[in-house]
Amino acid sequence: MSVFRDLLQTVVTPRGASRPPSNLGCAKHGKLKAVQWLCLFTLILPLIIPEMYIERRRPINVNSIRGKFLQNIGDLVQCTQIIRARVLRSGHAGRFANEYKRYTISSKEIFNNPKVKPNNHYALHIPKQLILWGPMFGVGEFAGKQAIGLLQKVSTNGRIEELHGTLMKKALQTQRLLGSHKRVMNRLDAKDTMSKCKGHHIKVGDLVYTKMISLIERNGGKVRIVEDFPHPEGSWILSQFAITSRSVCFGEEEYLQKATTMAPNTLVVYKFNGNFEYGLVKGIYHFQGRDSSLVTGIYLTQISQEYSRPKYSPGHIGYYLQLLGVTVGNICTTTLMISPQDVISLAAYQLFENDVFRATSDGTIISPANRLFHSLHSQTSV
Repeated sequence: MSVFRDLLQTVVTPRGASRPPSNLGCAKHGKLKAVQWLCLFTLILPLIIPEMYIERRRPINVNSIRGKFLQNIGDLVQCTQIIRARVLRSGHAGRFANEYKRYTISSKEIFNNPKVKPNNHYALHIPKQLILWGPMFGVGEFAGKQAIGLLQKVSTNGRIEELHGTLMKKALQTQRLLGSHKRVMNRLDAKDTMSKCKGHHIKVGDLVYTKMISLIERNGGKVRIVEDFPHPEGSWILSQFAITSRSVCFGEEEYLQKATTMAPNTLVVYKFNGNFEYGLVKGIYHFQGRDSSLVTGIYLTQISQEYSRPKYSPGHIGYYLQLLGVTVGNICTTTLMISPQDVISLAAYQLFENDVFRATSDGTIISPANRLFHSLHSQTSV
């Protein structure tokens, strides 16, 4: 357990993720909250388990205890990812049923007939609920559980009948408030980010300027370099001066996220040429557009991907990495400029030592934080 705690300290999770305590496993910290369990199984365990149980270059015997354990935890992670996805495909209900059945069978083999809990029975109904209701994300009970916790702290002084309204009314009001709090804060963050764009211009380097030109042209814009004289009348001439900021918001209004130039929100998943890629944010620049608006570019260091084949056979390292929903990569020297619309998700990550899972001294293992990304991109999906 000490090895697990040491590795836990090396995992970087996006701001806002409810990390479990650093002394996980000790009775001192009490029970984990539901959101801490969720963070543990969707972000942290997928990053730590490979380093603890997968040897660097040797295949794994699928019939061994280690092979069964990796399959067991991988199936559970996949089920959790489906539960938290915001968008589902037609085959996800059947995939959940198959993987949960496989998880149940392997649990009996590994843990010597563990006790069946109410949640184990409830999970059997989830495939039907997915078909009837769609993504479970829309009927999550976290806000309701938080409301219960707050109501338990209310002092009634033994005169509950004189409270304004009913506890149920207050509970529903509190639940709605907690459920909408994140969306409100996201909108405020977006406005705060835009207000920070007002400041002194700086002259960007030639590399950043060239990358920004490429981004605009890639998005269909027609722009001219300052030094390319003469300029046709009415053409858009991109200035070499820009405004820098430390953060930028991306995503849909209700689920805005913020990428930053400093940890922990620096590693992002983005789409480039139809492929999902990874990168570390190095700078955020706001250039003057054709009109009075600003054109934003995110300047990042690219990360190459190892074990990137569409599918691996059981026992191969790549199979278990894909089952856990993680990617191993090397931090490259190449850079790229993307727009906020290209960014899909933030990601939790852990830096590697040299030659771990074919990674170099600048290697990393990545776990995307957005369940929408996992839902659409999981390599083990049907």
